[in-house]
Amino acid sequence: HTGKGQTVAIVDAYNQKSSVRDANKYSAQYGLPAFTSKTFVNRSAAPRSNSACTSDAVSSWNVEQALDVDSVHATAPDARVMYYGASDCTSLFAPLNTIISHKSANIISNSWDFERSDALTQGEISQYNNILLQAAAEGIGVYFCTLDHGDETVGTTDGGAPAKTAQTWFPSSSPYATAVGGTSLGIGASGQRVFETGWESRYDQYTGGKWQAYTGDSQYPKGFAGGAGGGVAAAFSTPTWQKGAAGTAYTKNHRVTPDVSALADWSTGFV
Repeated sequence: HTGKGQTVAIVDAYNQKSSVRDANKYSAQYGLPAFTSKTFVNRSAAPRSNSACTSDAVSSWNVEQALDVDSVHATAPDARVMYYGASDCTSLFAPLNTIISHKSANIISNSWDFERSDALTQGEISQYNNILLQAAAEGIGVYFCTLDHGDETVGTTDGGAPAKTAQTWFPSSSPYATAVGGTSLGIGASGQRVFETGWESRYDQYTGGKWQAYTGDSQYPKGFAGGAGGGVAAAFSTPTWQKGAAGTAYTKNHRVTPDVSALADWSTGFV
């Protein structure tokens, strides 16, 4: 299970030019094979300015790129990795479509979601869903994270209006994508796995001589700093392959996410 013979495409925005050099430093430290021109291919688009992207968008995506490349390489050290950096933070479906159209990879890893379900029209969902349907028909596995900022009924990460009902995000909610959630891992004194549970991080701060819940983001419940997303995807009916996996009293005959989960908690997570 080293990924030999597989090609994994990673889709993010922008491109950190030192990515391969940085990844090879990481690989040397943890006993992984170094990337070569054959095992790492960069197909990034030229960056462009977009007012819809925040001022720190490039630096934030550079961190995501490094994390994604290192994670894929550590998990599948013998796989070929192709990195596709979109031209800006709003153009992520462009490289995704390119990969699928050219069948460039067996697996596509996406550490992003496009929008919460209630913010998209049915036409927009259908447009993007058709791209994922093509991938499913061609046997390409497309994986999306379920994000890390709750159900958005209290507030949003971008200052927008709170959701009226608990929301999943698209395209991880698509029945043609594999939705990947996050867990926290408990490790014993001898390095053994003690427990694994759904990830949520809450912070306290010592203020005025006592501990209080962190209030750095007033939009969220006090103390909440991040956690794995998921839930009922009201935009989609229960796909045939998910029937019986969760009770209809919960699903109301809709798709639910995540499909699988992996270690994501930054306090117990990846090196």
